Amino acid sequence: VGFFKDFVAKGNFETGMGNLVSDINIKIKDDEQHSFYQGNISTTNFMLGKLIKQEDLVGTIDMEGQLKGVGFSYEHAKIDLNAHIKRIGINHYNYKDVKVEANLAKQMFQGKMIL
Repeated sequence: VGFFKDFVAKGNFETGMGNLVSDINIKIKDDEQHSFYQGNISTTNFMLGKLIKQEDLVGTIDMEGQLKGVGFSYEHAKIDLNAHIKRIGINHYNYKDVKVEANLAKQMFQGKMIL
C-alpha cells in the first residue's frame, strides 16, 4: 500500500530464504544507505546469514519484533531492534529464547541481550 518509493509491506511471504510476516513502512531513497524502514516483523526458518552474506557465521532465525533502520546493505545498514528471538543459529550453535534490545550495524552490537 502506498507509492513506489514510500509504501507499507504488509503480508505473509513464503520465500526460498524462509517465511516472513511483515507490517513495515519503507521509504526508498536514491542513495540506498539513506533508505528508511520501520515496523513489525516475524520470521520462521529465515536464512539471515544468506541475506547478509555471512552464511559461515549466521544461520536461520525465528523471531518476532519491531525494527527501525536505515540502509539496505550489510555495509550501510543501521538498525534498532527490539525482539524476542525464538531461535538463531550463530557459529553452528542454536541459541533459543533470546530477548534483544539493540542497535546493530556492520560488525557492531550495542544493547542488551538476555539468554
